[in-house]
Amino acid sequence: MDCVIETDDLVAGYSSSMVLRQVSSRVPREGIYGFLGPNGAGKTTALRVLLGLLQPNSGEVRLFGKRLADAMPRIFRHIGSLIEQPSLYGHLTGAENMEIARRLKEFSRRILRCLCWRFTAESPGISHIAPRLMSI
Repeated sequence: MDCVIETDDLVAGYSSSMVLRQVSSRVPREGIYGFLGPNGAGKTTALRVLLGLLQPNSGEVRLFGKRLADAMPRIFRHIGSLIEQPSLYGHLTGAENMEIARRLKEFSRRILRCLCWRFTAESPGISHIAPRLMSI
């Protein structure tokens, strides 16, 4: 089976408790997979492990057939995520946060400028900042 996500005997958690205990799963290409459960069941922890934001205590994660540990950070060009709320670095400006995303997704600066221009031009009340975004 051609899987985009595979986990084998994944164990992960925090100092107070292990929320993921020997989780093995397979998500086939073109499959849809959801995490359902009450608060504290490990849904967010599982996503954080799958994205390399949290190291598992044991077990293995493979994305697109490659071990996550070996594929980072290149693998991030092929995936997108939003866990609970957007992650931005508060100590960086908006332009600096966009530059990080641009590099991860391997967009050219020209494409980023076009996207910013289009967004601001179509958004009432902020079109005046478009020229500043062109300096990105």
